[in-house]
Amino acid sequence: MKAIVFPAAHTIAIETVPDPTCAPHEVVVQVAHSGICGTDIHI
Repeated sequence: MKAIVFPAAHTIAIETVPDPTCAPHEVVVQVAHSGICGTDIHI
């Protein structure tokens, strides 16, 4: 799956990462939409 990662300070990259796995008592939720505020990059 594609993921936005922060490999270093003030650096954003889109990478292919493995699909998440979960234990029998957990679930994986598919996210349809998300957003990032400009200030989130500074945190």
